[in-house]
Amino acid sequence: MVDDYIRTKHPELDLEKAKDLKELEERHQCVVHYGTWAAKGHGNPDHVHLTPDTGFRRGFPRYVEQIYPTKLFPIFRTKVLGLASEVARFVFESIDPKEYKECLDIFNALPDTDRIDLSSPTFSTLTAVGINTFTGRHRDKNDVHLGLASLVSLGSYTGAELEHFVTDWSGYRIFLLFTNHQPVRNYAHRVLGKIPPKINDPWHPERQKRVGRGERMVLEPEEEPDLEAYDPCQTEPVEQEPEDLTEQDIHGAALIDSASSGSTCTEKTESPRLYADD
Repeated sequence: MVDDYIRTKHPELDLEKAKDLKELEERHQCVVHYGTWAAKGHGNPDHVHLTPDTGFRRGFPRYVEQIYPTKLFPIFRTKVLGLASEVARFVFESIDPKEYKECLDIFNALPDTDRIDLSSPTFSTLTAVGINTFTGRHRDKNDVHLGLASLVSLGSYTGAELEHFVTDWSGYRIFLLFTNHQPVRNYAHRVLGKIPPKINDPWHPERQKRVGRGERMVLEPEEEPDLEAYDPCQTEPVEQEPEDLTEQDIHGAALIDSASSGSTCTEKTESPRLYADD
């Protein structure tokens, strides 16, 4: 629905109206995420993992998928994500050196196989890249409490230089967002001993004792995700709806007034019922 609205307001982003290949290329829209993530609904996860986007695994035929990730992503990681992170680092380290140091420690605590190095030292565990995308005013509930996110905007566009997709803009716009999410930080804090370990953590004292005695380890079932409470983004409505709405307010001219509709049927009817055989 948002995309349809934006294409109506910004016909220059409508792919069907592109006149040549250059316009077609500049009208594509996407948001992808590179870095470390946790399973949906797990605020204190047993495991963290790289996002599927990190492996360039979406939208490619199998034979291309097998070749491209190993060739393209290392170049993309250093030449695009790495260089942009240096811009973000320049501001981030100056504004809040204490939080910057904490981010370095969090990244170093993650498993080597489940993190991506951008430029040394890496301070961001997740990078979002967006092209010509819009969204309403929102806040990400999984972001670190009182933490910071660094936004680097590129391209020839006007408007929205200071806000993340809040005010309108026009032109060709790319952004890179460097951030850290609280579930990933919770995992790293367990590694660092800042919060108690979970029973399935390899460094849990009881688990290490059992391994030392040669006992066979059986992992406890991971806690069920709280999907009802899980909502990564909270969007405030632009205008608050009135608390008390009448049928006239809701339906307007489409409201059918039963008292004046001319109906003379007053007999009470019941819906048909199905009875089970004895």
